[in-house]
Amino acid sequence: FQKGFTSEQVANISFTGDLDKYGIRTPWASRGVAVNIGAEWRKESLDLQTDNAFTTGDLTGQGGATLPISGNFHVYDFFGEAHIPVIEDSFIQNLSLDLGYRRSHYKTSADRKYNTDTYRIALDLAPVKDIRFRTAYNRAVRAPNIQELFATPTVGLSGSSDPCATVITATDYGCIAQGLSVGPGTIANPAGQYNGLIGGNPNLTPEKATTKTFGVVVQPSFLPRFSMTVDYYDIKIENAISPPNQDAVLKDCVTNATATFTPLSCGLVHRDPSGSLWLTPNGYVDNIPNNIGSTHTKGIELGMAYSYPISGVGRLGFNLNGTYLDKYKVDNGYTQP
Repeated sequence: FQKGFTSEQVANISFTGDLDKYGIRTPWASRGVAVNIGAEWRKESLDLQTDNAFTTGDLTGQGGATLPISGNFHVYDFFGEAHIPVIEDSFIQNLSLDLGYRRSHYKTSADRKYNTDTYRIALDLAPVKDIRFRTAYNRAVRAPNIQELFATPTVGLSGSSDPCATVITATDYGCIAQGLSVGPGTIANPAGQYNGLIGGNPNLTPEKATTKTFGVVVQPSFLPRFSMTVDYYDIKIENAISPPNQDAVLKDCVTNATATFTPLSCGLVHRDPSGSLWLTPNGYVDNIPNNIGSTHTKGIELGMAYSYPISGVGRLGFNLNGTYLDKYKVDNGYTQP
């Protein structure tokens, strides 16, 4: 039996204004500056109650205990944004600037507090009507959710391998660093299932992303109803919120340990007195999420669209969308890249 609820409460206020009425515009634009400012309060809560069968992990196929969860956080936001037409229908077709900023203050039910700043700067340039260039620089954040913060830590099935479930030799430095001795290793699980310590971490802080984009939009006047967009993107996430992958941790420890060097990953492995990672709950790999990882991705996105009118029938449309992924690198902060 499980019983629980989630709730979200939101209150916000914002003001939007066209400053053209007050003469706030550039000499080369036909429209004035537009702004929006505001504030928001938000509270998110989760409460999960479980009975004895779930709490003790006695149900068939459960793979570990399902424990109660209770926690909440609230956040105060203050934000502002502006659209600034710089040049319109003059010696160039259009030049405009978009600005945005948000300040957030978080407080969790674990009495943790942190602030975040997010912002955006974007520039649009159309030298002629047929072509437009656009570029943007963004700073974004993702705060940890309630599960990541408050899920009760428990030992459950999380991995699928144990590279030390074999005969240990004197050069198996990673297995020895985990507390195993030279000779017959621990017994492998026939089901290929191994324990991990899973749950939340109330000390998590928001992860931060920096996004850079540059693109072009083409709508040629000599080819009506055709449009093409090409955009380059570069996204870096720092302090990424993620648990270390259990199988990757074990592989890294065994692969990279030497007689004089013990990888950080080896410290996440906790074997029971028999050396097992599955026979008892005392053997497990630490899978609690943290803020030490990062992700970096970049590539190119392409979009094309064309429509052709068919007399008496309607329109025939063609669309093409594609992405070229140039780089995707994930570093969990524990294993060697």
